[in-house]
Amino acid sequence: MRAHARWVGALFLLAYVFYGGGTMFATEGGYALAFALILSNSVAVASIGLLARSWVAGYSLSLAKGYMYARLAEALLLAGGGLVLWLRDGSPSGFALNYDAYTTAMILLVLGSLGFCWGLWKAAVVPAWLALWGLVGYAIFGAGMIAQARDMESLGYILMVPGALFEVVFGLWLMIRGEGKTPATPTE
Repeated sequence: MRAHARWVGALFLLAYVFYGGGTMFATEGGYALAFALILSNSVAVASIGLLARSWVAGYSLSLAKGYMYARLAEALLLAGGGLVLWLRDGSPSGFALNYDAYTTAMILLVLGSLGFCWGLWKAAVVPAWLALWGLVGYAIFGAGMIAQARDMESLGYILMVPGALFEVVFGLWLMIRGEGKTPATPTE
């Protein structure tokens, strides 16, 4: 199971590199490369949802499925936004649609991740401090996405920091330590 956890941890970190790189190339006019990196991010995000759901399934199959579906929806929305950006050759409408897809994807990520972190905490898969950081971090991240959707971008970016830092620390923790215990049989 430790190798499994290390892969998930690496995917958490690679998702930042892929999406960040894709965004960087998009702003520089490299739309095909931007789409390839954003698509790589989507594969990483979907894989996280598929691989990590088992960690909370022992506590709640509903939370595990909710997390998996949220990650799959996030992956599809981000890939779709990147595709529109590429096909519209970086037009203002392409950037606007990509931004809307990103915002929607992040809101779904927050909803699925709140349940996932609750399950991590209750199933004692990771230390309580880490799971609780995820709960609080994603709640604040969600407030940031709402602020961004209401055209308060600066506030939105600030509020996204605790959730983003959780993902980095969680990814590193998984790569170094792996998950704490093997989940039991699902309760639902």
